[in-house]
Amino acid sequence: MFPIQVPIYSMSIKRNPVLRSITGAALMALLFAACVTPRASDALRALNDPDEVVGFLDFTNGTDKTFGIFVCSSAAEVTLDSVEAINLDGAIELLGGLVYEANDGYVGAVDGFPPTGLGEDSMTGVEGAVVSTICDDPDPALRTQLLVGANRVGPAGGTIQGIRIIHEDGFLEIPDYTIILCGDDLEYCEEYAPQT
Repeated sequence: MFPIQVPIYSMSIKRNPVLRSITGAALMALLFAACVTPRASDALRALNDPDEVVGFLDFTNGTDKTFGIFVCSSAAEVTLDSVEAINLDGAIELLGGLVYEANDGYVGAVDGFPPTGLGEDSMTGVEGAVVSTICDDPDPALRTQLLVGANRVGPAGGTIQGIRIIHEDGFLEIPDYTIILCGDDLEYCEEYAPQT
């Protein structure tokens, strides 16, 4: 029979209660971070066009705008938690998200957040909302859109490059989805400005 060897650091932790509590706290923090850090998951999918760019030149109806992204579940219902911008540049902020379900109609890019004219009973906040539209269903009863709110917070405008949707199984990143809120002097929008 071989003698059991205990590493020296274990012995010193046992003798030193302060070190032991610090080590225990650090271990718990690492375990907690591993449990709550979302991971990429294909449980949720976006049905947007590759390299899609949406935006506004006109702010006479206000600086807050809504943009719609169709989403679906790959196998079963997916419960959402939050939405965030991957990258913000300029005088722009993400206002949050709503989930909109309808059997006809959709939101492309409209004034206001939340948008007016949609039935309030067909929209819900992102946190706890369920995406029940199945991606492989050729004729779903309802289609689901994530409605993203953005606000121009200064005259120079700005961009949101990419959206991250956090859900119960991890997250979905849509890095090629760009929102542009043009500046008064067409900052961020030079290539999209109307030709005169």
